[in-house]
Amino acid sequence: MTSHFDKERIAHIQSRVEDYLYALGIQEDVRFTVGHASFTDTNCRIQLDVDVIRDGKVVSQEAEDWKRYAEKAGFGFGVGSTFEHHELGRCQIVGWSRRKRKFPVIVRQADTGKRYKMSVSALKMQLALAKPEEV
Repeated sequence: MTSHFDKERIAHIQSRVEDYLYALGIQEDVRFTVGHASFTDTNCRIQLDVDVIRDGKVVSQEAEDWKRYAEKAGFGFGVGSTFEHHELGRCQIVGWSRRKRKFPVIVRQADTGKRYKMSVSALKMQLALAKPEEV
């Protein structure tokens, strides 16, 4: 075993950590998400998010923030609502990112599952074209 960290080794470690935490998450009714890693030759820091699963649904920080901030922005619907985007097609509201002031709205493309960030004004423009439906 080498005595330093490199990109490939960190990716391998992250993958193994995800595998171990998946089983623990099932037992504890939580979802672990292994995130960004930063490292030097001798140490590594890996982001780990833990979200509660309530009634079979993950209660993420983004979803909680949507409840807190979306109404103030003029949105009267919840996480999971869908709408038709003129370029992306069918999209679903995932949540709100407090860290991204210019692009706080997080949506997921229905076909691919890919996540996108949007500005409040961009979402309002899309909603003017089509009303969201509750999923």
